[in-house]
Amino acid sequence: MERSRKVAIVGTLIFGACFVGAMRPMVERVRAFNAEAGLARFHAEVLNARRTQIGVFPEFSLTDVPEQGPRAEFESFLRLEYAGREVMIPVKRPPAFDVPNLGMYEEWVKALAVNRVEPGPQTGAATAVPGTEQLLIVSRRTPDGYDPESWGSVRRDDWVFDFYRLIPDGEVRVSQRRWPRGRRAEARLAEEAGNPLREIEPLKERTIEYFAAMHVIPKLNVPRHKFDDTALSPAVLGWTLPVSMLGLLGFTASLVFVIAPKRRRE
Repeated sequence: MERSRKVAIVGTLIFGACFVGAMRPMVERVRAFNAEAGLARFHAEVLNARRTQIGVFPEFSLTDVPEQGPRAEFESFLRLEYAGREVMIPVKRPPAFDVPNLGMYEEWVKALAVNRVEPGPQTGAATAVPGTEQLLIVSRRTPDGYDPESWGSVRRDDWVFDFYRLIPDGEVRVSQRRWPRGRRAEARLAEEAGNPLREIEPLKERTIEYFAAMHVIPKLNVPRHKFDDTALSPAVLGWTLPVSMLGLLGFTASLVFVIAPKRRRE
């Protein structure tokens, strides 16, 4: 046997052992991360009815209220009635008022029943976690002074999301988030003293607000997920990542030399 082929065989064994040796602790790290991370997964049911009652929550209703001011061409309100309370929700003006359901609001307003879900013990299919149901109304608003259907939609960095969380005791909790920006854009925004957006927190992935907001944005604007807290991140895999990659590359290269046909000497 040629010396070069012997070296290739030894290399195949060594690099293969490195790859296999790194894979086991890598798998253990991934399992440990997934078990301890507690990353929330959600499922939402869209509620299109004008009047709804679910579970332990009091009944709520949503009624169109036209805007009377200078923004009447672009904006209106939804009057939320919940457990004897009334809250006026600023929304993008719908194509028509008093339609029997909320479907005409399309990608601007959604009423959602949201549950946390986990894989089932038997089939692994997602099942709702008891006691985690929440009722949310989310509205997407574009910047003032722009037509929501044209320039308002283009100025995505200025979008604001209003969240109205309905609590079983009758309380309505209101919060806001804005569209997230890149690191440099966030740094520039922090320096804009007169910009009210700097006081609003950006949407953060894996939160219920982020999940709900995805229901009221155009499909073409849905961002790619850029999760940096996954089990496959270098911070989690540690040394197992470079060792396994080096082992796989070395094993492949050595194997090529092993199976390469011999040169015939003339």
